[in-house]
Amino acid sequence: LFCMEKKSLTSRLFSTTIIYFIANFSTRILSFFLLPLYTKYLSPSDYGNIDLILTFAQFITPLITLNVTNAAFRFLIDENEVEGRSRIIASSSSVLFIGYVILSIFSVVGYVITHNIFIILGGIYIILSTFNSYVLQCYRGIKKNKTYAIMGVVNSALHIFLNIVFIVGLNLHSYALILSPIISSAIVCIILVFNNSFYKYFNKNYFTKDELKQMMKFALPTVPETLIWWFLTGFAKTHLSSVHGTDVLGIYAVATKFADLLIALYSVFNMAWAEFAYAAYKEKNRDNIYSVAYNSIARVMLSVVMILIPLTNLSISWLLDESYQVGKVYMPVLYIMAFINILSSYYGIGFQSAKNTKSILYSSLIAVAINVPLCILLIPEYVIWGTIIALFAANISLLITKKQMSKKFFTVKLDYKWLFLLKKFELLLICYYHYTKLG
Repeated sequence: LFCMEKKSLTSRLFSTTIIYFIANFSTRILSFFLLPLYTKYLSPSDYGNIDLILTFAQFITPLITLNVTNAAFRFLIDENEVEGRSRIIASSSSVLFIGYVILSIFSVVGYVITHNIFIILGGIYIILSTFNSYVLQCYRGIKKNKTYAIMGVVNSALHIFLNIVFIVGLNLHSYALILSPIISSAIVCIILVFNNSFYKYFNKNYFTKDELKQMMKFALPTVPETLIWWFLTGFAKTHLSSVHGTDVLGIYAVATKFADLLIALYSVFNMAWAEFAYAAYKEKNRDNIYSVAYNSIARVMLSVVMILIPLTNLSISWLLDESYQVGKVYMPVLYIMAFINILSSYYGIGFQSAKNTKSILYSSLIAVAINVPLCILLIPEYVIWGTIIALFAANISLLITKKQMSKKFFTVKLDYKWLFLLKKFELLLICYYHYTKLG
């Protein structure tokens, strides 16, 4: 019975993952291979400036949206009636509208005071990117995964095309990296809203306080968690930039792009898994299903890491301009940290399935309590290595605390057979360091 269950789960996950792969990871690969273009035409300082703006945008986004996008998707998954879907979308979108008005006011005031055009551009970027994400998640929620996949490809293709035009053709430097997502998001939003008369879901007559109250009960506890999560990544970048400048941040930001590709690969599975995890939580064999998925993704991700480390070392010279290649010394550790992050992220889906997002909050608080002091202590002297050490320690604590807290809601049984791969991984890492003469 368990073998049949495992085959059924694997088959269903595979078909759904393929859709999300087309929508997300395939286009991220194309974007990744544009790194030679970015690093050739943009200085580390230019890249660091935009990365800093996007980092601040990540902090502002949950304050403006109250994470209502996640709530809308979670509630739409359980709703099959058109009227019920209309209530969810009409109620949740009202939160976005209010947030956008507030953000617009602050952006205009900020520009008037500082005369910095990036404040206006940053505000527009947040509004369009978050609304684009919201509508796409609504499409996922109402089971239109093919449309979600197609428009994901369209969005990324437009983004990449505009980057090439703005960077190479118009020589807009750092402006290109923020104008491209603004324009591509605007075009995709228009298509999605008018596709199959989706705009009808925004009818204010379907707004209900009760529906909004239920979604806010789900979403609001995740806002502090999202902000706290920013302190696990965004704070490190901000502090690194403030102490050592945006040129150092640019080198670090490009170095993390390689490990981010691993996390992007996992996020494809994660989106597919979320739909099954929510439904499987009520099943008697829930723990078996969760364990099968966890052990499978751990084996796959660890195998990918072991391939990527030597592959990165061989390809770095043609992927990055010489001014960025100093970042290769950090990449093996960044890959390991990404793998640990993936293991801890898996537990987050289980907490959301149990509708107990407070556990995510508590575990993240502990990680932040480790990360922030270490960043302040280590970054001034050890620069990028200080950043990585602080984040590594935080991710380890996050995995341990989430695993312990999950036992109240579900049990993941580890298959320790795959742990022997860690020994091979360690050997590979030592060989890598020996080959590049870093030790």
